[in-house]
Amino acid sequence: MPSEPGEITINSPKSGTLVVTGESLPVAGHTIPGQLIKPNGTFVAEQPPSSVRVRVDDGAERTATRSHPTWKRWETGIQLTSPGTHTITATAWHPQWAVEATTQVTAVARRIGIVGVERTQATQFFHINGQGTSTAQDNSVPLVEGKPLVLRVYVNSASGTPPLTRVSGELVLDGTVLAPSNTARALPGPDISRGASGDSLNFWISPTLCSGTKTCRVRVFDPAHQGVVGFEDETTFTLTFTAVPRPRVHAVLLHYTGLGLDIPAPTDADVADTLSKVVRMYPISGFNYTGFTVHNFAGNLTLATGGGCTQGWNELIGRLWTLRMLSGTTDVYMGLLPHGVPSAGVIGCGLVGAAVGFNGDGITMAQELGHSFDRDHAPCPANITSRDPDYPDYPGLPLGSIGEFGLDTGSFQVHDPALTSDFMSWCEPAWVSPYTYMGLRTTFIGTRAAVQPTLSEGRASMREQLVLSFRLHRDGTVQLFHGFHLPAGEMQPTGGEPSDVTCELRNAKGRTLSSVRCRLGPHSWLDDEDTDFHEVLPWDETAHSLVFRRGQDEVHTHVLERTAPRVTISGLVLSAGDPGTARLEWTAAAPPRTELRHAIRYSNDGGTTWRGIAVDLSGQSYDVDLSTLPAGERCHLQVVTSSGIRTATAQTGPFTVQAKPPHARHRP
Repeated sequence: MPSEPGEITINSPKSGTLVVTGESLPVAGHTIPGQLIKPNGTFVAEQPPSSVRVRVDDGAERTATRSHPTWKRWETGIQLTSPGTHTITATAWHPQWAVEATTQVTAVARRIGIVGVERTQATQFFHINGQGTSTAQDNSVPLVEGKPLVLRVYVNSASGTPPLTRVSGELVLDGTVLAPSNTARALPGPDISRGASGDSLNFWISPTLCSGTKTCRVRVFDPAHQGVVGFEDETTFTLTFTAVPRPRVHAVLLHYTGLGLDIPAPTDADVADTLSKVVRMYPISGFNYTGFTVHNFAGNLTLATGGGCTQGWNELIGRLWTLRMLSGTTDVYMGLLPHGVPSAGVIGCGLVGAAVGFNGDGITMAQELGHSFDRDHAPCPANITSRDPDYPDYPGLPLGSIGEFGLDTGSFQVHDPALTSDFMSWCEPAWVSPYTYMGLRTTFIGTRAAVQPTLSEGRASMREQLVLSFRLHRDGTVQLFHGFHLPAGEMQPTGGEPSDVTCELRNAKGRTLSSVRCRLGPHSWLDDEDTDFHEVLPWDETAHSLVFRRGQDEVHTHVLERTAPRVTISGLVLSAGDPGTARLEWTAAAPPRTELRHAIRYSNDGGTTWRGIAVDLSGQSYDVDLSTLPAGERCHLQVVTSSGIRTATAQTGPFTVQAKPPHARHRP
């Protein structure tokens, strides 16, 4: 019986469509089945095609995919490899008939194409044109919630007529349309440099948008040919942000009174300014700024003697550490020196839980805070102390290099790994490497210390801890500084590398009551002229002596005072004003030839928590600036008196400190 052929139609692309060479072009259409006809002309049955075949010009045919069982709808994809007009032919084929449909499209060469999108909040793994370490997958440094993000879109601009000069675009982030921060130079792909911020089209994303999972669509185009096929490109991807706990920082604003000088302390606004650059390098959205204490310091920072950070700096960092221990807190105590304080070479110091540097020096503060989170030095120079043995050695780059290109999202300054060292080194200029960035991120996510909002000034517990500082001289002798023992919760060890020095608390019969293996600070080593140690170990009232050992050898024994000192509050005068000052006076006594040292603590909650506000006092009075302290209706001041090791305390009755009027403050 004869057959009447069916029909085929190409629905897309329409004739005259402009397409880009190299791109996949969807082709789709429909068919009408043929009919089987009896000799008398009577319809018998439909004859749907057996297949639909598509070719471009005189090229090879490919079989389309049917999207209906009888080929009523079909689709496929083709790729046009050369510019010009091309004929697309679709054939509906049946053993007894075949029909064709054609459409013509014009292919143009792509002039602009996205070759990659780097996602950076400070540093990122990314490889383009041999630039990048290739030690990890592109964009594998995780994104931090609440931290500004810059998308660096790298665009290949092909040569041709008309010549291209600039590239622009737009970013659609979950429906929010963002314009780029620049127009990028139009460059051939091989000429793109990660080291030049103008070689990428940069989109700055506000921290308020950096949360959860976001869908991004980036479109780039030649501003002179916007909307013209071949002069634009786009890509779609998702961004996922992870919350990282904010480290808790308590600022100690240092009023310098040494060497005949009187230099006022920095302000809390200076703290925010100094920390702002640290935040841009750290894997955090900011710091939890828990308060500040103004502290007088008269030490000599010009002394070049002593090990570690040198004598004066060792004294200062020791004071900060002691203030922190008096507070029983996991906050990092960060000291800020004013400009103009004389110093010989050293510009900062840090150990676990404490850091100090100069006002405005964010790079140094980043390193010293890094030490406070138990990070060692990056290897620059090669003979640096406390070198991190796991720091990567990047082939072709200097020791201590940041490895990958960094970006300051505040200024769009690019940091070249060939020229820039990690801020944990002693070399300049400095930025952050993926290694340090990821290490800090792991610390903040995985450690309670200094990041949990419920762990503020210390909460008293029944167990007393002995807070101990001493100096080991090269000849093996030990200089013991005044320590104290107080009820305290869990206290952090000082971190650092374990040494062969141990300290044991023994009773009168020589039995060890508690002990600690002492750790070296990041600026210390045992070959120093002097090595300072700061340790915590459980206290026992039956203690008789402290024994210091090097390996198996006992190098020093310190016999504790037989009895504790006595201290009583003799006066508290609250000045007029809001909130004003308080003059605290006390009377203390100890056996003859015993030197006393005093510290002051403050509580605004009836003694549940305490904050250290002054240490190493030899007099018996102190003026407290209440304006720097949190308000409360059940406030107390406490004197902590040490006769060497044994400790006594006395505290005032309750008084009220009024709340301070609010004032604007930038929060880093």
